[in-house]
Amino acid sequence: VLLFRDPPDHTRLRGLVNKSFTPRMVESLRPRIQALVDELLAGPLADGGCDLVHGFAEPLPILVIAELLGLPASDRADLKRWSDQLAVMLDGSIAAQHIGPAVQSAVQVIEYLRVHLEAKRARPQDDLISAMLGAQERDEHLTDDEILGTALIVMGAGHETTTNLIGNGALALLRHPDERARLRAHPGLIGTAVDEFLRFDSPVQATSR
Repeated sequence: VLLFRDPPDHTRLRGLVNKSFTPRMVESLRPRIQALVDELLAGPLADGGCDLVHGFAEPLPILVIAELLGLPASDRADLKRWSDQLAVMLDGSIAAQHIGPAVQSAVQVIEYLRVHLEAKRARPQDDLISAMLGAQERDEHLTDDEILGTALIVMGAGHETTTNLIGNGALALLRHPDERARLRAHPGLIGTAVDEFLRFDSPVQATSR
């Protein structure tokens, strides 16, 4: 997969993936992501509160990833379970007893993704897997295994990091009420605030390469 490749393979793969994973594609997801956020917060706002991590920060990223890859939201429970296991595999200090379940989940999710890859090959849609199938550069293309590997990285590295970022950011604001008040008074600072959350208490402290 891309994470474990060196140049020139890494350069080729990154160039091809970049043709698919564009700022325009990410921006096009904004309305749907906003709708998912509103949906997840509707209940807690009406009830007066919830567990932020379990009720919001955990389900949101996998829903967004399903949208990005063009996978059914109804498969969220399986996608979440597989993603949790894939994230474990990225941990350089993974315990031996966790290797077996992680590998089993990887096999299951690859089989699942391969079915959807073939469906999108026959009927391309507006999603990342379809875009990667169509990516071309100097007569090169992404192989099926490279597309599946990229999808695995998006699932494994994309959901837990976002969950941790939301949780860490909320905790930082609770511990620094002056900064919380400043952000409430000036919501336009949210972009800078997210960058600072990433720096102040990064959701990834270390990973293998």
